[in-house]
Amino acid sequence: MHSISEVSKQFNVTYDTLRYYEEKGLLSTVKRDSRGRRIYSDSNLDELNRIIHMRQLGATVNEILDLKRTDLSKEDLYHVLDFLNTLNKRLENQAKNIHKQKEFIESKRAKILNDIRTIDSKNKA
Repeated sequence: MHSISEVSKQFNVTYDTLRYYEEKGLLSTVKRDSRGRRIYSDSNLDELNRIIHMRQLGATVNEILDLKRTDLSKEDLYHVLDFLNTLNKRLENQAKNIHKQKEFIESKRAKILNDIRTIDSKNKA
């Protein structure tokens, strides 16, 4: 069993985030000790790990809730597949944007290095 402090540190999330995920129903059955403090099970940690990964992929809380509500019917599996395809497209777009930002930075670096060389050559003359 793990305290909110331990879980917060382990997953690098705030107490408020943990409480919010519990309130929204993303974290199932977080138990309380005799003093009313949250106690997280290993199952809760597995659940939180999935939530954090999905959030990092760009999934909204509502999208994660929708996934959590699915069963293993063929229709639900197609829904999950469509959702994963959507997340994949989002990531591809983010990767393209990052690549453009890197190109911009590299062009600025090259210009600055060129300016430094120009200044150096003028100072030597």
